[in-house]
Amino acid sequence: MIIKSFGDVSCIIFKDIYCIYMLYSMLLLTITPLLGSLKNFVKYKQYKPHVFVRTPIIYFFLYNLFHVKNKWKMIVLERWFMFLYKISASLYRNDYIKKKDKYFLKYGIIYL
Repeated sequence: MIIKSFGDVSCIIFKDIYCIYMLYSMLLLTITPLLGSLKNFVKYKQYKPHVFVRTPIIYFFLYNLFHVKNKWKMIVLERWFMFLYKISASLYRNDYIKKKDKYFLKYGIIYL
């Protein structure tokens, strides 16, 4: 009887620890999209749900592609992926030349 009740107590404690771990993991993985949405709202005065949902979707694909268990590595991989994506999109749209011309006309800045 004592061993059985001890097992039940340890099972309850294990479930509590697991729930706390899962909440911590979910909080850790939602901080980046929440802060990014807050920054976009403060800077651009608009909220874009697809930008908010994009980060968890990227987490899902990176987890399935690389099978990363460490949450911190997942966040770093997601940031690297978005960094490379934004560089590629900027090169494709030729943003450097467009902005160079805009700043030349607006401020008279001469680029070498």
